[in-house]
This record gives sequence, structure tokens and C-alpha cells, in this order.
Amino acid sequence: MEENKDEKPMVRVEDFEEYDVKCADCEELLLKMVKVRDSEKSYRMIIECPFCDGESWLIELVGDYFQQTPKRLKLGKGGAEDRDGVLVTKMKRRW
Repeated sequence: MEENKDEKPMVRVEDFEEYDVKCADCEELLLKMVKVRDSEKSYRMIIECPFCDGESWLIELVGDYFQQTPKRLKLGKGGAEDRDGVLVTKMKRRW
């Protein structure tokens, strides 16, 4: 059988790593990042808090990640803003 070199490696559930992004000021959960596989991709991000107008600490991640918002939050309009190589994302309350 011939291998397809364009196919990505299979994602295995046991390889998942979760990272909770919390506000540095009020400790509210702002975003969950789930690492699905190792890769050379790197991310630097800060998440702005809609509860206290604070923000998370600078987060630096390496690999392929999916993101999940907590039930009572959603990504703000405009997505992420690039500030000198750091993605700054605004979160909004759903209700």
C-alpha cells in the first residue's frame, strides 16, 4: 500500500493536553487550549477578561491547538489583534 505524504498524522485522544487560560487579576476561566499534536507552530497570546477588564498572563504554546470557550463566554468581535507578535483576544459574555 502506498503512503500519502500529504496526510497529517492521526490524532490520538491520549495525546491531548489541556491548558486553562485564566485572568491574572480575577482568576476567571477565559479560554481552554487543547493540544492535539506536536508541531513547530508557536503561539503567544493574551486573553482580555470581560469580568474585571484585566487580562491573562502572556501564554506561549508550541504545537497544534484547538480552542474552546467556556459556556458563558464567546470570542469578541474582530477576533484577535496582533501586538508585536502577541495575539490579544477579547472575550465577551454570552449573557
